[in-house]
Amino acid sequence: MIQYKKVIPIFILALLTISTVVGWAAGKAGDKLDERVLFKNALSDKRPVDKKDSLRLVTTVNAVYTEPIAEQGVSRVIDGAVGKYREAGTAMRDRFALDFEVDQLDVPHLAVFSYPDDKPRTMEIMLQHFSKHLDFQSHTGVMTGEEYSLSNGMKEFRVVFWPKSRRQAFVFMTAEENYPAAVSEMKIYEIREFCTVSVNNQFDGSVPARSTGLYYEDPVLFHSFGTGRDKQGFIDAADRIVTYLRSLGQTTFEYPLVWYAGPLYGSTVEPYDPVAEDALGGKRPHPEDYPRYLLERLEEHGISFTAGMHIHTLPSLRKAPLDDMDRINAGEETVININKDGELWFGHWHGADPNFNAADPRVMSAVNGLVKEVCDKYAAEPAFDGISLNISRPKVFSFGSLASGYNDINLQRFQDESGLKIPGYTPDSPERFKKSYEWLMSSSERKRAWIDWRCQVLYDHYSEMARTISSYRSDLKLNLNIFVHLTQNDRMADYLNESPVEAMREMGFDPELYRNEPNIVVNPTLVPADLRWARSHYTPVATPANRTVLTAPEVVSSMNSLPRVAVTIHDRYFEDAIGREHPLDGLKKLGVDEMVWRASTLNPAGHHSLEPYVFALNHLDAAQIVKGGYVIGTWGMDRELIAFSRAFQSLPAVRFDEVPDMADPVRVRKKIVDGKTYFYVLNNLPEPVKFNLKLSQGVDVVDLVENEKSHKLRSLSFNLAPYDLRVFESQSTELSFTGCDFQLSKKWLKQLRRSLEDLEKLAEEKPSENTKFKPYLEQARRCWDKKHYARLYFLLQDGWTKELN
Repeated sequence: MIQYKKVIPIFILALLTISTVVGWAAGKAGDKLDERVLFKNALSDKRPVDKKDSLRLVTTVNAVYTEPIAEQGVSRVIDGAVGKYREAGTAMRDRFALDFEVDQLDVPHLAVFSYPDDKPRTMEIMLQHFSKHLDFQSHTGVMTGEEYSLSNGMKEFRVVFWPKSRRQAFVFMTAEENYPAAVSEMKIYEIREFCTVSVNNQFDGSVPARSTGLYYEDPVLFHSFGTGRDKQGFIDAADRIVTYLRSLGQTTFEYPLVWYAGPLYGSTVEPYDPVAEDALGGKRPHPEDYPRYLLERLEEHGISFTAGMHIHTLPSLRKAPLDDMDRINAGEETVININKDGELWFGHWHGADPNFNAADPRVMSAVNGLVKEVCDKYAAEPAFDGISLNISRPKVFSFGSLASGYNDINLQRFQDESGLKIPGYTPDSPERFKKSYEWLMSSSERKRAWIDWRCQVLYDHYSEMARTISSYRSDLKLNLNIFVHLTQNDRMADYLNESPVEAMREMGFDPELYRNEPNIVVNPTLVPADLRWARSHYTPVATPANRTVLTAPEVVSSMNSLPRVAVTIHDRYFEDAIGREHPLDGLKKLGVDEMVWRASTLNPAGHHSLEPYVFALNHLDAAQIVKGGYVIGTWGMDRELIAFSRAFQSLPAVRFDEVPDMADPVRVRKKIVDGKTYFYVLNNLPEPVKFNLKLSQGVDVVDLVENEKSHKLRSLSFNLAPYDLRVFESQSTELSFTGCDFQLSKKWLKQLRRSLEDLEKLAEEKPSENTKFKPYLEQARRCWDKKHYARLYFLLQDGWTKELN
């Protein structure tokens, strides 16, 4: 355990002071967190009360009357229906910088931007330091219009940052062609004290409460908060993330302990590898045993922690892996993945299948060793709640696709265990790998048997891993974070012709196998920004299917039988080297180097930012939802997230029962837990809905957010805001619902119907397309007839509608 030198009671602002010591490298001996000051503050409380932030206005910058200090493309002032604002050029990477000054460094500040929600925009907002400091504190932005219906008004976007120079700037960049950035005004405040959000309404019973929180794919906490990479820098960053989580009322946090090339915490199982950067992504230095400090800080505030594993390669696997095809052809086994063409698949990373054979005992043993070590070190910490395996395409946890996994050990085991003999498999033949693939794929029965076997092998591995984890503490969980690569999106979006689960099964993951695993949480990943990101950053798969796989419940329906599902909302990085390749001249003249590499998260405007949270709850009844990636993923949506989280966390983390005929446009589910009936009412639309819920008997009902009790109710009536979530409790276990009524805007319904009828007319005029898309048109008509307006609203955004048009 860490030994505390002293305990200093201080207030939050002092908590956020930086003390930087440079020159530490990952794995360097002696830089442990075994001697440090434990910072306590007046808010060290697992049950904080609601408290507003204390702000001091530093400056206001009117973007209409303030000329940019630098720009690419010509910005212009627009006098529109929503008011005046400054708009960047329409070319991708057109941008302008507005500067400001602060009088305090390294203390938290809040930037509030007013921007027009009047047309489609894909806008990046980036903080530019005037010092040489490099970080990713504010690499963020907003998306408006098209799939995110416009408010035709001004909206606010809020960002927290710690200035590294007195003079700073925010750069507003058009991140997609013809989707220009724009801002009307920005206000800069010094945060004298952060707000805190009470979690006193959090469910407290025999099962855990539902939770929301942040997650990181990349271990770059220091980048998010402008701190150093040394041990003091990590302490400062950890304190800041805890403060930020509490200001949003978030109750869980996931962060990597094992990254692309190995563990970061100081491992004796897999020692630090000095050439770790060849796993793509570079070094990510952390102080040895850093998770302990993080766990203890989180536990002080009742926030749980999940250890992320994101493994591409490991030092033990890199030790002279057999890559001599003559020896392999002669029968020696390699841990390197052999692909469908009989070739070694190595040196590939993002977007590609894994470099190692996921079913090789040596690969499994290496992962198991790390799992056990992490549990040995940290399972006793109260905040620790388990381990999450990021099962994306290049990771060692799956086969990636059907193109991989044709190693001898796999083919031999398959034949022995399935009873099928592969005619082309001759142990000493160099062609045996390719011929085995061709034979297995030539028959749907053989292909299915091969896929089934691969899924079973990985299931056996992960079920045993989950038992190992739960042996430390019965409540610990293994999260299987399934991240299907977006090259499969077109296929999964055609869900009426092929079950989307097949894309997962080809990776080696079959949700059905995990139905009776209480310590395994299946955790699909949603990527909301892929539609716009791919159009500008990944054009080979710039398809409307990138949105369909988010909005269509059929894509994840294979997980509806599982007892508990979590969801990760992954923020796609709008990465750009424009600051290095073509920096702004105006900044150069000031002696300022524009940020060399952007990695921004863009969120939908206003209540639209809750869209993936609502999908997670509506489609999957998710027990936990986390969001993030490389940077803080919740800038600009703090108010919306606070309200949703407060309601969501009031519910027990168990699968609720469906209520017949109450799924669309408003979803109602209920569950009896600890002798009480809990139920929730969820608006599945980005439109207001008037909703009346009829109860079977006069009962007392408690609104769990407002803590208001109503007596002897026979019905509940709501004016549901867009994506609104309401949660309730009743002492009656006999409570049931006898019906419901809802009302939507007549104008909105008229437009929805017109959109459907226009598509049907287009289909009649195009017979070939009519045949091709007939199942989807029929589904759309059924949705209208059944008044399933939410499903229809999103169905009409599917890719097939674009093809018809």
